[in-house]
Amino acid sequence: MEALEEREIILVGSLNMFERLQERLEDAGGLSLVDATERADYYRSLADPPGLLTRRRPVISLGVGPDAEEDGRVLEAALAGHADFLVTYNVTDFLPACSRHPKTGHPECLGVQVVKPADLAMHLGWPLRVAPAPTLMPPDPSTSGGRKRT
Repeated sequence: MEALEEREIILVGSLNMFERLQERLEDAGGLSLVDATERADYYRSLADPPGLLTRRRPVISLGVGPDAEEDGRVLEAALAGHADFLVTYNVTDFLPACSRHPKTGHPECLGVQVVKPADLAMHLGWPLRVAPAPTLMPPDPSTSGGRKRT
């Protein structure tokens, strides 16, 4: 978010993608309609342009899976916005339509490298900030104080 706000990177997205983000923030994120709309609008305001107009049905086909049509729209938005990278955790969904980038080995679709967020951070030389794993159980009193009991 800092990189977007400071314009170190430019977000590209279609109006369809921001609508889908709003839906997911409501459904999976548990936000109210008002909060989800505000959050999606905020992300859209960081995009340049603030929302590309793309087709409802993509021309690019990425297969027949349940997310193939949405993935096709995402790739088309990246292409229309002249993106260098498509950042997603679903890299494998794009493999059928991509080749491997000769230097990085990342999937590349029509000149757009498909990478996971951590791969983009490493490419840009950003330090990875890893939050500690949540503690599910209270600490064992026998190991408190940093010393191990034997």
